[in-house]
Amino acid sequence: MPETELGNARLARDLRLVTGQGRYVEDLSLPGALTVTFVRSPYAHARITRIDTAAARALPGVHAVLTADDLPDRLIGRRMYDITMLARGQVRYVGEKVAVVAADDPDIAEEALNRIVVEYEELPAVFDPFAAMQPDAPLLHPDFPTYRNANPDAVGQHNLQSYATWGQGDLDRGFAEADLVFEDEFTVPMQHQGHIEPHACLIAVDEQGHVRIWHTGKQPFQTRDWLAEAVGLPAEQITVLPVAIGGDFGGKGFLTDEPAAYYLARATGRPVRMVMTYTEELTAGVPRHGAVIRIKSGVNRDGTLVARHVQLYFNGGAYGGYKPNLNLGGAR
Repeated sequence: MPETELGNARLARDLRLVTGQGRYVEDLSLPGALTVTFVRSPYAHARITRIDTAAARALPGVHAVLTADDLPDRLIGRRMYDITMLARGQVRYVGEKVAVVAADDPDIAEEALNRIVVEYEELPAVFDPFAAMQPDAPLLHPDFPTYRNANPDAVGQHNLQSYATWGQGDLDRGFAEADLVFEDEFTVPMQHQGHIEPHACLIAVDEQGHVRIWHTGKQPFQTRDWLAEAVGLPAEQITVLPVAIGGDFGGKGFLTDEPAAYYLARATGRPVRMVMTYTEELTAGVPRHGAVIRIKSGVNRDGTLVARHVQLYFNGGAYGGYKPNLNLGGAR
């Protein structure tokens, strides 16, 4: 596209957004679309001992209630595959999805959630990355070595999702010859991106099984491929229709509710729409990781930097599958 035409297209897009004419997922409507809501875990780490959905299923206006037992036992991920579409057997963070409801309207969906009984056996949780790596910390993923694309260098390391090292030169010699050596530690808290539109999706499955999806993601072709793999369909059977995205900033780069929403659409024969509340977004979105950064610097009195050793520890949360680059390998 010529530069002038490209500039005009961008101007037209920007004018739509700043004048309130942009169309987001929540602005879209399909005949008969149902509202989707999730039961979410109140615990950071717990075993699910019982789920009773009978009362919710019996509520007029409820069209489907699904748990992990109604979905394929399949792990998903952006690179490493360790995420369950709905919690299966245990939960690993506050806000993890346990059950999902499709109903005529938000009020009925909310009442259905209140009627679902989930019993948990609370387990020890760990919140600090250094504590998590200790041998006596709760092990979140005993099956880590079996996960597809699990970093082989992290196998056998307690609660370590991945690591990578880079280096050049003689570091010990650099520090030995430095006039001054400084050691610093910096802590960066977890941050939510603060996008104005929460995660949302609208999914419809036609009589031939073809899937149409509108969602808040920024990668339509990857979304098609990820969803196809998650639900076991050929990619050509899924069409992703891009809409305006109310901010991303690194928080909308993978599937969130789309696989469970697909199974609801298939179970009900109706389009379904899921829009996170901001409570859900802040509890169970995809935030920037907290980090601890340790820097040891060797410098000469004239300001020349002669040696530097940096250690960066990310608190990656309960699942590695949301991250794009886990299989980085070891020393290089």
